[in-house]
Amino acid sequence: MNMTEPVTIEKCTEGRDANGAPTRTFADQSPEIWAKIDYPGGREFRAVGQAAAEADAAFIIRSNSGLTERDRLRTLDGLKYEITYILPQDRTPFQRVFGRALKP
Repeated sequence: MNMTEPVTIEKCTEGRDANGAPTRTFADQSPEIWAKIDYPGGREFRAVGQAAAEADAAFIIRSNSGLTERDRLRTLDGLKYEITYILPQDRTPFQRVFGRALKP
């Protein structure tokens, strides 16, 4: 597997502000991980049971059991991707993570 692009996982922490409104903050998880990134032409949809996950990019990374769909991925050029779906791990040490690009 040729994983040549550094990616940072941004872990999500959810809480409440002084008025009780929900908040989300993100913190870099270190160290960076290496990924292979595919950019499908147009939007890519993956059937997930009854739902569909929309993605602008598909990341292949080493399996990370702590990664959730609340987290984000950031590429070396600073683009951030909201995780829309994590393909369940099969019998390989890798997992496929789909993300939707966030507007800068």
